[in-house]
Amino acid sequence: MRNTVVEYIIGEARKNQDIILITADLGYSVVEKFKMEFPDRFFNIGIAEQNMIGVAAGLALSGKKVFLYSIAPFAIMRCFEQIRVDLCYQNLDVTILGVGGGFAYGTSGTTHNAVEDLAIMRALPNMKVMCPADPNEAVQVIKKAVITGGPSYIRLNRGGEKNVISNLDYESIKLGDLVEIYKNKKNGGVAIFSCGSILSEAYRAASDLVERGENVALYSCPFLKPINREKIVDILRNRHSVITVEEHTILGGLGSTMAEIIAEENLNIKLVRLGVEDKYFNFIGTQDYMRDQAGLSAQKIEQKIIPLCLN
Repeated sequence: MRNTVVEYIIGEARKNQDIILITADLGYSVVEKFKMEFPDRFFNIGIAEQNMIGVAAGLALSGKKVFLYSIAPFAIMRCFEQIRVDLCYQNLDVTILGVGGGFAYGTSGTTHNAVEDLAIMRALPNMKVMCPADPNEAVQVIKKAVITGGPSYIRLNRGGEKNVISNLDYESIKLGDLVEIYKNKKNGGVAIFSCGSILSEAYRAASDLVERGENVALYSCPFLKPINREKIVDILRNRHSVITVEEHTILGGLGSTMAEIIAEENLNIKLVRLGVEDKYFNFIGTQDYMRDQAGLSAQKIEQKIIPLCLN
């Protein structure tokens, strides 16, 4: 996913001499191609993320289109004040690429887990928040960041992800849109919404249920802010249950977004939020291991959905 995004930025940089890529001493094996082709437009700021945001703001104020690349917790949490004041308050054209969303760096422990990032960025005025599930979606969200301008946060997985599903019309996706993977066969049933690379687990769970004849729908949400509220309301009006699946704390992310929409639109529907509990883990492990411990493996997601199908 991250390679796909950087390749797209390189393609745009060949057409636009104002595009700049900045890293905080990270991204090796990913950003070198940009550095070699555009050495005067690549900057390694070092392990100084707050300074990185300040440099990006200055370049953006000079008319440059700036992309920042770093591991997600370091890209946004070490320098939150600078993002808030320098980028969002001034509505500057800077896109933050946060790599390693969720438990992608699970073997490095809590310091490297990005499970609060969507909530943090979603709270900032002017900030667009994007969380693609695979390379197909990653291309579309980076396109929207380039076209719309202003500050954006794009959460990416660590790398090597395959497309979850390929035979969909990704080119027609607009800013805030959902990607429909499975549609309910009739009224009632369960609607599943997921964001980010955890979609691969939600897809496995939903596919098994669909094959067994259950009335289950599945939607990917590559955009958390803005998000197509009207489309979500239209989907939920005739459902009896909705479940959100995210590799993120259940506070402030996709589940909270759905709860806000349900409450504000006065929808009579049961909501189940699957995500990371409001606690720190006292162990480390691979992404798959950490997902399973958090209840986010395909098997455990399916176990949560099955009782809803019986309603």
